[in-house]
Amino acid sequence: MARNKKHTGNQYNHDRIKSEGIIVDDRKGLPTYGEMYIMPYYVITIHHSGTLKLDYDSQTMVAKGYSISIVYPNHALLGHDASDDYRSTAIMVSAEQFDSMSNHIALRDRFANEQCPCISLTIEQYNDIMTIVEAMRTVSRLNTAYRVDILRNMVFDLVEMANVFRVENSGTTRNDSPNSLSKRFYEALTQHCPPHRDVSYYADLFCLSTKYFSHRIMEETGHSAGHWLHQYVIAQSKLLMRNRSDASLQQIALMLGFPEQSSFSRYFKRETGISPDTWRRM
Repeated sequence: MARNKKHTGNQYNHDRIKSEGIIVDDRKGLPTYGEMYIMPYYVITIHHSGTLKLDYDSQTMVAKGYSISIVYPNHALLGHDASDDYRSTAIMVSAEQFDSMSNHIALRDRFANEQCPCISLTIEQYNDIMTIVEAMRTVSRLNTAYRVDILRNMVFDLVEMANVFRVENSGTTRNDSPNSLSKRFYEALTQHCPPHRDVSYYADLFCLSTKYFSHRIMEETGHSAGHWLHQYVIAQSKLLMRNRSDASLQQIALMLGFPEQSSFSRYFKRETGISPDTWRRM
């Protein structure tokens, strides 16, 4: 296993991603700067060969050949090791394009993908995924005003296929209903969180007891409502600390609905293992 500290050839071309909206990028080695990096893009990575080890927020993730990972914006990534034969293809979606498609893509399987971004594939599934990826490569070279629109639809297809394979390989069932409680819960989080951080608040929104509400969310997603609530608050915290460099931690704490910086710091450290001040410096 080769230890890769920094790969200047793998730094992201931010200008290209912003101007093109959606790009298909072949990569070798660690796909980050070799240090803690807050990913600003929606990234689908197809891992062809070798092994990649990295931290995804506070958990260690190992990606191997014949797998696909789906990473939503504003997660913290830290690459550790990549084998010499590690190869991957990343489909990177700019923040602007992600915002335009998030009403569709954020509510379908987001809970599963945020908790466990990497999906192992069979050889047949990998080949099916690569059929879409190669088609995206072709579309990327087209000189047409509709290029991004076509690519956006192909991203939907790719993510849908990956999530079908996740369910097939795990032996679980998938709740596709647009009215499922977990999807409505996520919509409620986007509207009422972080200021409202109590599970009982969301149970009341749906006229359910806190116990029954938590049971239903656990049944549909595999994790408690409290787990997803805390995940969302931390994601919003990181987003503010990254994008509002002009704001003090006290100001950010108030934006998030915490009465004071100390209570925000305790909450953030309890959930992530490090203080917000340390995270911001990183």
